[in-house]
Amino acid sequence: MRTCGTIFRHNRHPCRWRGDSRGTGAGVVGCRLAGRDAVSLGCVVLSVIAEIIETTMSLVFLTEDEAYKIKKRLLYEGIDFTLADVRLHNAEEEVRLNRRFAYDVYLGVVPLAFRPGRGLSLGGPGRPVDWLVRMRRLPASSMLDTAIRDRRLSRQDMERVAEVLAAFLTTPPPIGLDPERYLERLRGEIARSVEEIGLLGSPDLRDSVGSVGARFARFIAEQAGLLGARASRLIDAHGDLRPEHVCLSQPLAIIDCLEFSAELRRRDPVDELAYLGMECARLGAPYVGPSLLSADSAANDDRPNPALLVFELGFRALIRARIAIAHLRSNGRHRSETCLAHARSYLSVASLEIAFAERDVDIINR
Repeated sequence: MRTCGTIFRHNRHPCRWRGDSRGTGAGVVGCRLAGRDAVSLGCVVLSVIAEIIETTMSLVFLTEDEAYKIKKRLLYEGIDFTLADVRLHNAEEEVRLNRRFAYDVYLGVVPLAFRPGRGLSLGGPGRPVDWLVRMRRLPASSMLDTAIRDRRLSRQDMERVAEVLAAFLTTPPPIGLDPERYLERLRGEIARSVEEIGLLGSPDLRDSVGSVGARFARFIAEQAGLLGARASRLIDAHGDLRPEHVCLSQPLAIIDCLEFSAELRRRDPVDELAYLGMECARLGAPYVGPSLLSADSAANDDRPNPALLVFELGFRALIRARIAIAHLRSNGRHRSETCLAHARSYLSVASLEIAFAERDVDIINR
């Protein structure tokens, strides 16, 4: 089999792997994608491939300057990606939505065409059988998570991120929910997290998640007015705003929004910023979150209750613990001890933040 000299690895953030030599050659695994040989497909699709990366939902072919992403044929979050028209619509949505904050990164959708006797070709004549999102590769050294780890994050970088996010979170019109429906969504996410962590987690996680979930549920019941008041502020946001999705380039770019679910993107701007701040704090930059929230408050005249802010932090941490546990179902793509360690870390943050939220409410009510 011709392999084009490729490396096949697991990774979640393919668009940024340019000039990143960390771990090169490591994590090489058998090439598979719904029964297709990934390297063989890659050689058909592109003549020169530097690397092939598998993510949870996609396979990505990397060249020197570009990345081409194709969706796996699977069921995910109730969406049937085995259907060709669903994959085409998702690819078009991925480009459209991510161009809101990374216009020059997402270059378009390219068909993978089939001609009898000629086989597959990228963008050529024939019947389209699949579609790939074409992207410009970003330098790994410019990503926010890398800058934090390397202790290179400057005040100017923080100000640029805060300015871009404040402008973006102000631009889209609110697409709020009925307050009771919003509260029901919060309750549903908590119940799902408790159930999945209890089902797949280690004994210590199963022992603790129930009490943590009960505290979140009680907070929602007791502070329904505080939380429900935010329902009118929801916007079509990013949905997965983490430091590894922020590129400190010129111009600044934010990638990998949750293109497949409008419901998961419907977020409170404060929730988006609190989530990014939490993830930055986990990497060693606890000052990023307060800076982002301060800039947003000044730009948008939104000064939420402190108890709300810490609730949002804990709520997102609980969901991240659930996602870490869900990776145990990934057929060996994720090491079980790593998944459990991440889940414990996030669950600890969730427990701490809900305690802070309860404390802040008590102080305010005195």
